[in-house]
Amino acid sequence: MRVLIFTFSIFLAAQLSYAQPSNPPVGYGIDVNFGVPAGLKPGDAAPDFTAKTVAGNQVVLSEELKKGPVVIIFYRGEWCPVCNRYLSNFQDSLSYVAAAGAKVLAITPETPDNAVKMIDKTGATFTVIPDPSEQIMKQYDVMFNVTEAYQQKIRNALEADIASNNDKKDAALPVPATFIISQEGIIVYRQFDLDYHIRASVKDILDHIPD
Repeated sequence: MRVLIFTFSIFLAAQLSYAQPSNPPVGYGIDVNFGVPAGLKPGDAAPDFTAKTVAGNQVVLSEELKKGPVVIIFYRGEWCPVCNRYLSNFQDSLSYVAAAGAKVLAITPETPDNAVKMIDKTGATFTVIPDPSEQIMKQYDVMFNVTEAYQQKIRNALEADIASNNDKKDAALPVPATFIISQEGIIVYRQFDLDYHIRASVKDILDHIPD
C-alpha cells in the first residue's frame, strides 16, 4: 500500500508540474486576477486565422500551410528591447529557416504604425501581423492582462505606454511564444515561457521544422 501511495504521489506531482506554468507569473506583468495563459501544446490543431500584414496584405494560415510549415512568433512590441534584440538576431538567421521551407509570421498586439517601428529597428523581412482584435493571441492562449504596476514600470523605464502602443484602453500582451505548425495544421513544437527573456533558439526551430 505504501508503495502504491508513493507511486501515485510521484505521478500526481508530475501532472501538477506539467499543468502549472514553468515560472510563477510574479514579475512578468501578468495580472493573475484575469487568468494566466497556458498556450497551445504540441499535438493540438493550430487555429486557422485570417489577418492583414503591416503592408495591408491578407494572410490566411491555412493557405500558407499549403506551401509549407509555418513558424509563428508572438512578440510584445517595438518598445520592448528584449523583443527587438531577439527579432534582430532571428532576422540574421532567417535564411536558414527559409531554406528549411518554413514561413515565419510574427504576431503582435501593437498597431501597424508601431509594428513598422519594430521593423525599422530590427531590419525584419519576415511577415509581421498586428492583432488589433486580439483574436489570434486568444486562439493560441498566449494573451494576458497587464498589471498597473508593470505598466507604470514600463512608462518609467522605457517611456512607453503599453495600452497606447496597442491603441487600447486596457493593456494586454502575449507571452512571447513560438509555435511550429506542420502542413497538416498540427502544432509540432512550441516554446512557451512566462519569462519574456526566454525565447526559442534558431537551432531549436530548425530542429523541429517538419521535412
